[in-house]
Amino acid sequence: MITPDSSYDWRSFGEHVTRIVLQPMTLFSAWEPPSAPRFELMRHHPRTSLGRSWNRIFFSLVRVMLRRRYGRDIDAVRAEHGLAPTKRAPMLDLGSATAATLCCWSSVLGRLPTDAPRDAALIGFPFFDSESGGQDVLAPELASFLGAGDPPLVFTLGSFAVSSPGRFYEEAAAVSRMLGRRAVLLTGQSGAPRLEGDTLFMGYAPHSAVFPQAAIIVHHGGIGTTGQALRAGRPQVIVPHFGDQFDNAVRVESAGVGVMVKRERFERIRLRDTLSDVLSDTKMADAAILAAEKIASEDGTADASRRISALSA
Repeated sequence: MITPDSSYDWRSFGEHVTRIVLQPMTLFSAWEPPSAPRFELMRHHPRTSLGRSWNRIFFSLVRVMLRRRYGRDIDAVRAEHGLAPTKRAPMLDLGSATAATLCCWSSVLGRLPTDAPRDAALIGFPFFDSESGGQDVLAPELASFLGAGDPPLVFTLGSFAVSSPGRFYEEAAAVSRMLGRRAVLLTGQSGAPRLEGDTLFMGYAPHSAVFPQAAIIVHHGGIGTTGQALRAGRPQVIVPHFGDQFDNAVRVESAGVGVMVKRERFERIRLRDTLSDVLSDTKMADAAILAAEKIASEDGTADASRRISALSA
């Protein structure tokens, strides 16, 4: 989530401030609270005002904790820029400076909650996964591998969780062999691609190019990777590591386009059964295609551009 300073009077300079929200859970809704660790005490499907009131009380306590933990440091930085101390909690309290809130995900992951900011708009994913800024070309080794057989299982931990993979890639390679399936493992490691039997190990490949050619996409649930997997129209197996990844996984399950596997249960025997079930689930495959069609009708980048431009009109 990218937010402006909430107490500074940007409008006095004729500026319009836009808040960019990248993950659904960071709206911190009392109607649809995050499905993630440390939020277990919240009522995740509140049907009455009592449940929603409890969630608001929970967020009030979080505000107090955030101010106590980070308030002094934040105020010190504000003082360096000539700004007065603030009583607002970071991330949760935004003030009145924001002219628009752009929620950068697809309606496939759910509509905006009832208590979303009045200025909020659900615009779709602003896709971009090019390292060069242009259209990336698949490495020859990957292009050759993809064209040489059945759609592979694709395993990736994105750009952040890949720094702490544990045994993710060892178990991925093992279960692929057990299933007799071809696989592509995007490991984030430097070095040339290497082929071990029917498994290709690579440091990086643009998700937009490789995901549509996968049989299943197994990933950590980061919002960018989740968006690309939805766009590709392939079933997903999500192994959340931290933060919003848990909430994103729950939303993918609710959409019927994937399943979640706990990180501590990511081992070859259990994973073999999960992947076998997903591979044979025609209903999930159909739902993934429909989700991709919905996303193809959205253009988060263009919508954001129009909305931001309109603020200055």
